[in-house]
Amino acid sequence: SGALLLVVGNATAPAAQDLALRTRFEAWGYTVSLIDDGDAASAFTTAASSQDVAYVSGTVSDTTLGTKLTALPIGVVSEEGALNDELGFAAGATTSVEVDLDVVDNSHYLTAAFVPGNVRIHDLPMRLSRVSGAEAAGLQTLGNADGAGALSVIEMGGLLSSGAAAAARRVKLPFDGVGGVNWD
Repeated sequence: SGALLLVVGNATAPAAQDLALRTRFEAWGYTVSLIDDGDAASAFTTAASSQDVAYVSGTVSDTTLGTKLTALPIGVVSEEGALNDELGFAAGATTSVEVDLDVVDNSHYLTAAFVPGNVRIHDLPMRLSRVSGAEAAGLQTLGNADGAGALSVIEMGGLLSSGAAAAARRVKLPFDGVGGVNWD
């Protein structure tokens, strides 16, 4: 349960995948509020004051959203690899086509249920987003795709790629924003 800020490409007319996300999160007990990636930074700051976490949909534009989430004092979960630099995970992003995520660290509660090694996350080969370039000093890689960090976290206070401390936990999901995730 909790309050979840769903960051989408169009809050007025959400894409089908964003509606599916909202439905899934509400089924899990979250109260979901939508915010448009094009809203002013002040709108994000105001919204964050009543939210527990922001979830960034793959429908956002990394250039439109920019760094509006970077310093927010709430958790941020992102399925948009193009935001790796803005959110402070790494200098950039690449993709690889995979069906499995290679769990390399199961000491974190996000991966504690998995034995290290390959975990099937797709039925068919799909693009997975990975970090590339200089990684944040506080980055903890939990899972790889083709040898690079695809599921990663930075804990509150951990150093972002900019050298600033993360205001709250940051989670980089392995999903590639292009085409979105089929949450069914």
